[in-house]
Amino acid sequence: MNILFSSCGRRVELIRYFREALQRLGGGKLIGIDTNPLAPALFEVDKQIIVPSCESSDFLSALMQICESEKVDVIIPLIDPELHFYAANKEMLRKRGTRVIVSDSGVIDMCSDKVLTARFLQKVGLPFLKTTPVAGKGWEKHIELPAVLKPRSGSGGKDVYIVRSEEDVSVISKRLNKPILQQRAEGQEITLDCMVGFDGQPLRIVARERLEVRAGESSKGRTIKENHIIDLTKELLQYLKACGPVTVQCFRLEVEYVFTEINPRFGGGYPLSHAAGADFPYILLSMCKGESIKDDVYAFEEGVYFCRFDEAFYLRMDDKNNEFKRI
Repeated sequence: MNILFSSCGRRVELIRYFREALQRLGGGKLIGIDTNPLAPALFEVDKQIIVPSCESSDFLSALMQICESEKVDVIIPLIDPELHFYAANKEMLRKRGTRVIVSDSGVIDMCSDKVLTARFLQKVGLPFLKTTPVAGKGWEKHIELPAVLKPRSGSGGKDVYIVRSEEDVSVISKRLNKPILQQRAEGQEITLDCMVGFDGQPLRIVARERLEVRAGESSKGRTIKENHIIDLTKELLQYLKACGPVTVQCFRLEVEYVFTEINPRFGGGYPLSHAAGADFPYILLSMCKGESIKDDVYAFEEGVYFCRFDEAFYLRMDDKNNEFKRI
């Protein structure tokens, strides 16, 4: 089985887990594509290829050529901006023999829009943070200050501000693309790494406390078995009908949990869940081989901690081939 990681970026640990899973399932090749020749994960795969941005008109033809020449069986998109592209093209790629691990376009559209996410959670009766667009007048009727001001489709913790006055809202919102206001939650932030079957049914859910966050990703954390939030997340996923990896974020408040975001991809902090026994790469590749996976949302170890640190690959430029090589 040959697997392509799209925009592999810094996901070195994740690719190592897939290599281990692939070896257990009979072997294959790992291919990494990225726009940046210095993306670290390119130096962990068997074949590295530089491609245009997914927003480029040349991206689809380049991808199709790679899938044909490398006999790609599975594509795993790793960043939010590419999810729309892959959802729109996954059926065409499937007919050509390549399965894309991505949810349908409707799921991607909703999850990438924080206002639509809040409306979805409200519709299915799950706890959520009040969320409203800033454009026009009337937001004061829905959100009390202080509140959180952020882009409607932002990710990675970028451009997030605490606003305490109407003047703050007016001034800062002009810097953002489609700004929204969200109810401020003061409590413990919890992330749930989930694996969903191709039929939309949840197979695994791992809850982890985010003890420290750097650049939008968890840098310190621990796994927790709190049945109530796991059960609520299972209910959410059954309504959502996603497939593959899904990352759900919520807060534990004094008297309840509230959901904040749904990201239908691998989360940056997934390595902690993997260390706690949730082998998502093996489950996912087994599913791709047509094997049946028994659902067990509590199949992980509680009380596993992690503290992340930076690691580097050291490279030289190979002038003959005009590419970087590890040393």
